[in-house]
Amino acid sequence: MVQENYGAVRFSVGGVIGAGVSIVLRNVLKLLAISFLMSIPITVLAGLFVATLPIGFSALQSGVRADFSELSDATKVLFALLFVGIFLTYFAIQAAVNYAAFQNLRGERVGIGACMRRGLAAMPRVVVACIMLALMMIGIGIAVSIVMILITAVISLSGPSTGGGIAIGLLYGVGFFGIFIFMFIIWWVFIPAIVVEDAGPVACFGRSRRLTKGHRWGILGILALVFLANIVAGLVVSVFARLGLPVVASVLNLIVSLFFAALSSVLAAVGYYYLRAEKEGFGIGDLAGVFD
Repeated sequence: MVQENYGAVRFSVGGVIGAGVSIVLRNVLKLLAISFLMSIPITVLAGLFVATLPIGFSALQSGVRADFSELSDATKVLFALLFVGIFLTYFAIQAAVNYAAFQNLRGERVGIGACMRRGLAAMPRVVVACIMLALMMIGIGIAVSIVMILITAVISLSGPSTGGGIAIGLLYGVGFFGIFIFMFIIWWVFIPAIVVEDAGPVACFGRSRRLTKGHRWGILGILALVFLANIVAGLVVSVFARLGLPVVASVLNLIVSLFFAALSSVLAAVGYYYLRAEKEGFGIGDLAGVFD
């Protein structure tokens, strides 16, 4: 449990990762169960989508691709619902896991049902926030594309250049990726803000931006370390596939994916707590006041 002397709590990469990993390891089965149960509707929807494809499931497994231009209207609708559902389910699970993490920070045991109810209770605000997030990302993508088109037009007027085209492509890729990483960092704790503060779908983004200010390089470090650990774990799992154990590799790959999904959600919750503890004197007792 995080120390109760919250006046001494300071945000740090090691502190957040250490507390987050500890929470996940103590509650790994519970967190996996939450993720599985809240994913059942999407799993069913995915099954219905696959069942309506013109090719069989075995052919899909073997790598045969369906021609989406030949899909029925019902299949296209299912695909759209599945895409949106996956997006929303991810954030609903994150809200439920955030609640479990906060209760663990308090030293309280919490049931799977309570976590799911808390996650579902936050869904109306989470859905609106997710829609806004998607619109903002689309807007950013359009803005970056317009800027790159203008840059390309200016360079084209100066004469053809193969090297210039490559440079533009690299600039576009780096710029696009960099902007999205930056936005992910400043909005890292918008879900915890909804879960703990009942922040609205607009206020949660501003709240996250204010809390992360001054610690964004540290947050980038946390995200980078988790990303690298995920890659290393994936490489280790791939060894089993090369050894001719595809079933073992598939099971381990699922476990690794769920573990890092849970870890990412828990780290956001722990990071939120540390940021508020350092900046606002928010402590364990304040969490009790929120949830009791």
